[in-house]
Amino acid sequence: MDPEDLFIRYIYLDSLKIIFSTLTPDFRDTIIFHYFYGFKYSEIACMFHISERAVKKRIAVAKKRVRTMFQKEDFL
Repeated sequence: MDPEDLFIRYIYLDSLKIIFSTLTPDFRDTIIFHYFYGFKYSEIACMFHISERAVKKRIAVAKKRVRTMFQKEDFL
């Protein structure tokens, strides 16, 4: 792999860590369980004792916040 590609990947991962650290634990945990660990909405709802609708809402809000942060110049 090209050293420049590694550097860009490092910057991307570092930015991702910073962005995820800005999310509240509810949003961060929900999106991590779904996208990183592959849990279904129903499983996450059961874990957190919330409705599936609440899980969907948390994930939608978290994704929107992550997208917004990535669009800021600080993280590009």
